[in-house]
Amino acid sequence: MKALLRLFSYLILASALLAVLGYLHLKTQELNPATRETINGLLRDLQQIDAEIDTDVLRSKTGMSKNYDSVARAQTLIAKAQEALASQRLESFDYSLKDAEKRLTDALSTKLELVDRFKAQNAILRNSLRFVPLAAEDLKQKLREARDPAGKPVQVPGLADGVDQALVETLKLEAAADTGAVAKVRERISPLVARRAEYPPAAGESFDIFANHVITIVAQKEREDEVLADMAKVPVVDNINSLGETFAASFELANAVHEKYRMAMLGYAAFLIALFSFAFGRRVSQSAAAA
Repeated sequence: MKALLRLFSYLILASALLAVLGYLHLKTQELNPATRETINGLLRDLQQIDAEIDTDVLRSKTGMSKNYDSVARAQTLIAKAQEALASQRLESFDYSLKDAEKRLTDALSTKLELVDRFKAQNAILRNSLRFVPLAAEDLKQKLREARDPAGKPVQVPGLADGVDQALVETLKLEAAADTGAVAKVRERISPLVARRAEYPPAAGESFDIFANHVITIVAQKEREDEVLADMAKVPVVDNINSLGETFAASFELANAVHEKYRMAMLGYAAFLIALFSFAFGRRVSQSAAAA
């Protein structure tokens, strides 16, 4: 009976010793060295895609790009990169990373929302820019056809030239990068609006259509510029860098802890080997003595 109890005690002790070894082994498996490269790669991807969005938006603003396909593609890539980053569970390294990741997520969401607003404003601007030359030509045609009660052509000095000048400045807005272009359009259209009462009825109606398109284009241009200014203020890159730096520090700390557990496991394993060797040798000696 005593021998059975002794054996049972040995089994419990051996199980406890091996359980500690198993715990140490699990702690050494918690940190995957490849995680560092994965996270850094995702952050690099986000920074590159963000730069591509800025470039694509600028191309759309200046009329170099006639559609928003490249912008939409970059938006999709950012969403996928965000999902991949979220799947890494950064808070498992350091809970403070959760806050840093949220700041980045919020910044990206704001940026993407502003990109959508830009596309909407820019689409309205482009549509008006396509129509305004037709409105100008219709106005000049109505002006050529205008007659007084006696059947003589109606002369409105400076109107046709003023419309052409206003049209030229308005069309420049598509590629304009400064607010001075908007001021020039206003300088051209304001005197024409002030003389509205001088225009023949048919030409006056056409002028109203032309002027409304010009005013719409100016307003859309200002809204577009406001959206772009807001986009420039969104700290996407700063938050990417902040998250990267915080993650690097957290990973180094986790790596140091991982190394301590690894060394502890190796030392503990050596201790167990020595202990079991001693126990086995003692058991052999006792058996030999008993024989």
